[in-house]
Amino acid sequence: MIQNPRSSIIRWIKNGRISSRTPVVAFFFFEPNSTTEPRVLLSSLLRQLLRRLSAVHCASLGLGNFSTDSLEGVSRLLNDTCACLARLSRPTFLIIDGLNECDCDTRKHLLPLLRRLGDTAKLLLLSRYREDLANTFQNAQAIEIMEDDIRDDIIRYISCKFKPTNHGDFSDKFVVVDNHSLREDIMKTLADRSEGT
Repeated sequence: MIQNPRSSIIRWIKNGRISSRTPVVAFFFFEPNSTTEPRVLLSSLLRQLLRRLSAVHCASLGLGNFSTDSLEGVSRLLNDTCACLARLSRPTFLIIDGLNECDCDTRKHLLPLLRRLGDTAKLLLLSRYREDLANTFQNAQAIEIMEDDIRDDIIRYISCKFKPTNHGDFSDKFVVVDNHSLREDIMKTLADRSEGT
């Protein structure tokens, strides 16, 4: 069964401390039309990473020497945390979804900081095409997902949520629609209205 990838990632992240051989992952999702300040994004990533370090390692970062009130202070501490994790042989992945949803001014301040983070962590930036992103990460590997691919994924996900009545599972996890034609119409309408998102 296909699961919501965002919730799967979040569940994986929330599994508490992880062994020294397992990568450390931090995740941030920009809501549509987001006005999230860059400092809020970096602070969220930093909190997630620090939860995976022991008190000894946190103390070695000298947390008292940095101000998290400023964007530059949070950025430096996040870079140092990623570098500390690298020294501990713990690959660090920072996943930022919906980067296109934040306004141009926010991205203008955020993109150079993310670029620097790429020196100490692996970045997975999920976004619709934006010229400023393409220019900042022009040498980075990019994977373009076409609208038809997204539409097919949406149809596959929706079809997994339908259950004919003869299966006996009437839980709220499934929509029961016995009429095949109606089921096809519903899937087509939902996929068409999603506009590839």
